Amino acid sequence: MNKMSNKKIEWIEFLRCYACISIVLFHVIRHFGSFYIKKTTLQKLFNILILGIFNNMGVYCFIMISGYLILNPAKDISLTKIKKYIKRMVFILLIFGYTFCVCTNIHNRNDNIFKILLISFFDLIQGKTINHLWYIYMLIGLYILTPALKIFINNASKKTAKFILISLFILGILIPTINDFFHIKLTTFNLKNLLYIFIYLLGYYITVKDFINEKIIYSCGVIGIIGYIMIIIITKNIPHTNIFNIFESIMIFKIFSTGKIKIKHNKFIKKIAKYSFGVYLIHYYYLTLIPNFFKVYINNFPFIFGEILTIGLILAISYITSVILYKLPFLKKILTT
Repeated sequence: MNKMSNKKIEWIEFLRCYACISIVLFHVIRHFGSFYIKKTTLQKLFNILILGIFNNMGVYCFIMISGYLILNPAKDISLTKIKKYIKRMVFILLIFGYTFCVCTNIHNRNDNIFKILLISFFDLIQGKTINHLWYIYMLIGLYILTPALKIFINNASKKTAKFILISLFILGILIPTINDFFHIKLTTFNLKNLLYIFIYLLGYYITVKDFINEKIIYSCGVIGIIGYIMIIIITKNIPHTNIFNIFESIMIFKIFSTGKIKIKHNKFIKKIAKYSFGVYLIHYYYLTLIPNFFKVYINNFPFIFGEILTIGLILAISYITSVILYKLPFLKKILTT
C-alpha cells in the first residue's frame, strides 16, 4: 500500500513540475509574441511549434490532479476541509489579486487612497485583476461544487457517469469550440465554464475508474497537437481553450498517471513541484514587469536565445520569489499544496 502511495506521489510531482514549466513557457511565448516588430519565418514556425506542444494544457493538468486527489471516494474530504480550501483561495485573491488591483488603480487614477481601496475591492470581486488569477476564481467554484460532485460519484452508475461526461464535453468544449472557430452561436447562453467541471471529474474517472480507452486518449492527443497548430496557422491567433488543447491535456495527464514516462526522481523535480503553485501565482507579475518597466523583449536577443533566456529568467525569478514567500509562516500555510 505504501509503495503504491509513493508511486502516486511521484507521478503527481512529475506532472506538477511539467505543468508548471509548460504554463510559464506558454505565457512567455504568448505574452511576448505580440512585441515582435519583425518576425522571420523561422521565428514564426518555432513559436507556433512551442505553442502547439505547450499550449494552455498545464492549467488543465492541475485541475485533473485536484479532481484525482479530492473527488476520490477513498479520500475522506469533509465539508469543513472544503471550507478551508475555499478560505485559502479567498486569502490568495486578497493577497495577490487585491494588491495588484490597488497598485493598478494608484497608477491609473488620481483619486484619494480610500476611494482607490474601495474601487480595487469591487474590481477584485468582479475578477478585474491580473489575467492568470482567473484560475483561483474557477477553483473556488469547483470547491463549492465538490460536495455535490462527490455525491454524484458515489451514487452514479457507470452508464450515468458516462452520459454526464459526454454531455459536459459536448456542452462545455465541443459547442464553444465550434462557436469560436466559425464565429456562430449554437446556444444563447455561455457554456464554457462547464469544461472545468468536465476536466475536474475526468481527473478521477480516467485514473481511478479508467473510463476511457488509452488508445482513444492517445489518438485524440495527437489530433490535439496537430489541430491546435493548424488553428494558429489558419486564424493567426493563439486560442486559450478549445477542443484540441483539451485533448492534449488529457493525453499528458494519462501518460503521467500511468507511468508511461520514466523520469528519474531528482531534487529539481521535487523542488519545482513543491513550489509550483507559488511559481504560477508569481510568474505573470514578472511577465508584466519586465517588458513594461525594463523594456526587455524576446526580440532584443538572437532567435531562440530570446525565448530560452526569457523563459529561464521568468522561471528562475518566480521560483526564488516563491521559495522566499513559502518561508513566511502565514503564506506558507496558504500556498502549500
